[in-house]
Amino acid sequence: MDFFKIIFNTDLAADTVAAGDVSFDIIRLISSDDYTKAFESGYPIITESTFEVETKCLLASTDANGFDINSIALFNADGTEKMFSESVFTAESKANTDEFHFFMRDRLL
Repeated sequence: MDFFKIIFNTDLAADTVAAGDVSFDIIRLISSDDYTKAFESGYPIITESTFEVETKCLLASTDANGFDINSIALFNADGTEKMFSESVFTAESKANTDEFHFFMRDRLL
């Protein structure tokens, strides 16, 4: 992104915009490449006798900095993406000194 603009209207032509009258949050552009990760080496582990699949994912210190992380989900990679597992938790702020390790176990019932 090279630039962005903020457009606002006033009621009167003589209105004065003072410090603190206009505010905006951090603007970030993302694509699916920014929020999808591959499984860690050796995963998934499939246990046919119990119909369980264990997965492990890493959100490294270079990923998602400045965001609150409140969930992880698994999606298929073939064709149209469909979510088949999600875990939601209390949001944790992610900084460049943090690494998040996610272990998920899903069972077919």
